[in-house]
Amino acid sequence: MTAGKKYPILLSCIPGFERIVVSECVEQVGKDATVDTRGRVSLQVQLENIQKLELLRSIHHIWLIVAELDDFIDPSKSKEEMMPILKDLVDSMDWREGVEVWRKYQLMLADKNCQSVRNVKPADNEEGKCAVGENIDSKRRKAEQKRKLNYTSLDPMEAGEEVSFRVTCYRNGKHSFSSMEAACEIGGALNDRFHWKVDLEGFDMEVVIFISNTNIRLALQLTTESQASRNVTHLGPTTLKANICYCMLKLADIQPGDVILDPMCGSGSLNLEASIAYPDTFQALGENHPDAMSRASKNFLTLGNHLGSSLKHSICQWDIYNLPLRDTCIDVLVSDLPFGKKVGSRTNNLFLYPKALSEIVRVCREGARIVLLTQHMRALKKALGVLSPPVLRIRSVHTINMGGMNVFVYQLCKSAQVNESADGDESAMT
Repeated sequence: MTAGKKYPILLSCIPGFERIVVSECVEQVGKDATVDTRGRVSLQVQLENIQKLELLRSIHHIWLIVAELDDFIDPSKSKEEMMPILKDLVDSMDWREGVEVWRKYQLMLADKNCQSVRNVKPADNEEGKCAVGENIDSKRRKAEQKRKLNYTSLDPMEAGEEVSFRVTCYRNGKHSFSSMEAACEIGGALNDRFHWKVDLEGFDMEVVIFISNTNIRLALQLTTESQASRNVTHLGPTTLKANICYCMLKLADIQPGDVILDPMCGSGSLNLEASIAYPDTFQALGENHPDAMSRASKNFLTLGNHLGSSLKHSICQWDIYNLPLRDTCIDVLVSDLPFGKKVGSRTNNLFLYPKALSEIVRVCREGARIVLLTQHMRALKKALGVLSPPVLRIRSVHTINMGGMNVFVYQLCKSAQVNESADGDESAMT
């Protein structure tokens, strides 16, 4: 590996939040990044700075690009003609440098494993379930097991079956072969060359293929599990992923000393992320369901014990229609509103949203930043339209993809002036 050499990195993220990832890359890694495609961001990082990628909170996975070829796929060739070409690509590549970077990153993760907030695990009870009855994530167990490899002395190029791997293919465009066929061909070539053991679940290394029309990229996945899986140990029916929480908090422009409120907190995922990402803030959160209160309390207790310190927060069971908070006491309000699918109903939202917004306006100070996520855009737009006085100004509306479903993140600000053209601001939708 050459000193000062830059390595191409690809980051996966929530589709629609790419600009936030680009901004975080500048803050945490000190490097400019660009939007590669929807749901992906690319940048160039020197080896000594690759460990800084672990600080990113807005992403899913990190991939190291080891080969990138334009116009490699010939659409006129049949599957039988293309498969040997893919195999020859694997055989002709120099994998040594990329695999060594992957090994160094795994070594860094192993060193930080005991300290990282991302690796807080659900606690087992005698039935092998979390304290509130959720099943333990088996993938996390397997990720824990594979980190037991001795990356200090291990040379993956020579380790043979001691290293397990799998191949994943992401493909768009029309081709004579399927994604599975491309993955199988390249996986077979890697097995023939390095004798790594194929393991589709408990793998140590994941090789990722990106095929876009005639272009192809081969990458090694640096992350062992999604960066979105952190903080929450007791899951509810609609627990928000940690990277979505972080992106919503970024839109709220959090400042030291802010009081951050989630009046419909569920398992508390938004405030948990805020406690870690913005430790100089105070978290106020609540719900009306006792099970949600129990989960949120246990999540804060578990995370606080893991960090060795108590988190600055207050949890209260309340009614969103009548919050036990004084007027204008909240600096930031961030919340995942019920969609009317797993929780509530779309009919009830037409009543819930206006009442909730009325209380939100009451407890938020002038200039407060408000970020709301919902899939039921019609109900929220209607609630904003009937708000009296209409003091919530729409700064932007972001369309993101969450679990295959388009949802909307409203970035609002409480203003003392009447907002006469809220609908016009929706041109900022991304």
